Amino acid sequence: MSLSQRDNPRDSFFLIATLVGWLLWITSVSPLRIYTIRISPYAYWISGVAPNFFAGSTFAFFQAYTMKSRPLASVTYAASLVTAAELIQLYIPRYTFDVWDLVAGITRVVIVLLILLWREYRRQ
Repeated sequence: MSLSQRDNPRDSFFLIATLVGWLLWITSVSPLRIYTIRISPYAYWISGVAPNFFAGSTFAFFQAYTMKSRPLASVTYAASLVTAAELIQLYIPRYTFDVWDLVAGITRVVIVLLILLWREYRRQ
């Protein structure tokens, strides 16, 4: 183990996963929607929930990397943000609460929990 790894024991996998999740999240907001609407009858639904799906993982991996949080704390934080973002839409004009957005975000957070637990197990 190099000196820099001992001084900064952050898992670089979490940083990479955060960046990839963020890129997928941003891409799924607009460019991906334009493409998927042309290729599938279910594309509107898929492209509608995709941003929340990727947002959940981005939040969880970001929390795990920056705060060095335990897996459950990271996913609790991410699930709270995804839920709050969806609930706020009840009060914002021209936005609508969609339970499928919430389900997509929470589903991704659960997947990330499994990944974080696996990474923690491998570190021990």
